[in-house]
Order: sequence, then C-alpha cells, then structure tokens
Amino acid sequence: MERFEEIKLGACSHWSNAPYKEEVEKGYVSGTALARKIALRAFASGAEWADAHPKNPWISVKDELPPFEKYVLLWNKNINEVQTQYFEKGYDIRTFCDWYHLSYWRLADFPQ
Repeated sequence: MERFEEIKLGACSHWSNAPYKEEVEKGYVSGTALARKIALRAFASGAEWADAHPKNPWISVKDELPPFEKYVLLWNKNINEVQTQYFEKGYDIRTFCDWYHLSYWRLADFPQ
C-alpha cells in the first residue's frame, strides 16, 4: 500500500470513530466552531497516526533505483546483508542491483 493510501485509510478510520461525529449529525455545533474543532482534532489525530505509522526509509529497487553520486545503503534481503555503495553518473545501476540480488536501498545518513 502506498503512503498516500495509508494516510487516506487512516483519515477515513478517524472520521468513522470520531467522538464529534454524533455532535455534527445532531446539529449541536455551529459551522465555524465545527470547522475549528474538526481541524484541531484532525491535525492532532493525524500527528498521532503518523507517529504510530512511520514511513519505511527503505525503498524497493523495483519501485525506484538508487540515485547517482550519493552514498546509499543497499540491502540484500535474501542473505540479510547491507552494503554501502556510491554510483558514478552513467553507471548501470539496474544491472548491479540485479546481479547482486539487491532488494532495497536508502540514503546513507553518515555524519558530516
């Protein structure tokens, strides 16, 4: 599931279980107050949801290849091995990843 779809699903779930849904349906809250209440609660719920469902930093080589001229970590899921690599411009990254059976990559966050 893509990140956008995850967030959308979380938002729909939030509304279905929202404590103020009943207030809206019964007409207890004015339009402006309701909009403010929804915005504040939705923001807080969204932040909580994002903390509980962090984005996986590993990117599948099937979805996207690593960039040129940046240090990356490459993970071979089959043998659970991680290696560091730096690809010069023009290098055939697809063949390299296929040859070494690399599954995922992420930018290497080395200290400067």
